[in-house]
Amino acid sequence: MSAGGEMEQEPAPRLEVRDLVVKRGGREVLGGLSLEIRAGEIFGLLGPNGAGKTSAFQVLTGLLRPESGELRFDGRTIAPGDSGFRARCGVVFQEPALDPRLSARRNLCLAARLYGLPRRTARERVDGALESVDLAQRAGEPVSRLSGGLR
Repeated sequence: MSAGGEMEQEPAPRLEVRDLVVKRGGREVLGGLSLEIRAGEIFGLLGPNGAGKTSAFQVLTGLLRPESGELRFDGRTIAPGDSGFRARCGVVFQEPALDPRLSARRNLCLAARLYGLPRRTARERVDGALESVDLAQRAGEPVSRLSGGLR
C-alpha cells in the first residue's frame, strides 16, 4: 500500500505471451504457450527436443508468424512478425552465429543489419566495438582464423 492507503498497482510484465500457437506442415509444434517475464527476472525456456522452444524463440524475435496468440512488451501489443521488436531485444543465440568464411567486421555488419541499423550507424558501431576489444587490426581476417576467445 502507498502512504495514502491506496493499493499500488504492479507494473505490467516486461514480456507477456498469451496462448501462442505455431503450426508447421499442418502439425502443431507449439500449443498455447503462455508466460510472463517481469523486469529484472532471468528466464530460461527448457524442454525436450520437439517441444517448440525454437519455434517460440522465432516468434519472439519476429522471424516466424504464429497462427494465433498475443505478445506484449512493456504492456504494448507486438504485431506478429514485427521485426522492429527484435531491434529492442537482447538475443543470445544457442550457437555462435558467425560465418567462419566472413571477416569479423562483415559478421558484425550483418548482425547490425539484422537489428535494422542504418549502414552508417552500423559501420560506426562496428568500428567502435572492434576497437574496444582490440580487434581492429584483425577485423578483415576470416573468423575461421581467430581463436575461440576472439570469436
